Amino acid sequence: PKSTFEFRVFRSTTNPESALAYIEIVHAACSFCKSDKAVIGRMLRGEAWGDFMAYVRVNRKAYKSLVPFLLNLDLI
Repeated sequence: PKSTFEFRVFRSTTNPESALAYIEIVHAACSFCKSDKAVIGRMLRGEAWGDFMAYVRVNRKAYKSLVPFLLNLDLI
């Protein structure tokens, strides 16, 4: 591919729920960016966190491990 993104943001874990949450946040970020191409630049500058969390909340049924993980960290 001409352009690729590589995600390297996670600590290792032996907790299955955390591992699933890590996978789900990558999926959510990719889906969020696909929904609005202009948001990619804002995300890279750290300006779209609130919009991203709103996206996750609206689509919470798709992110059964991610939402509790973020709630536990007081991020949403």
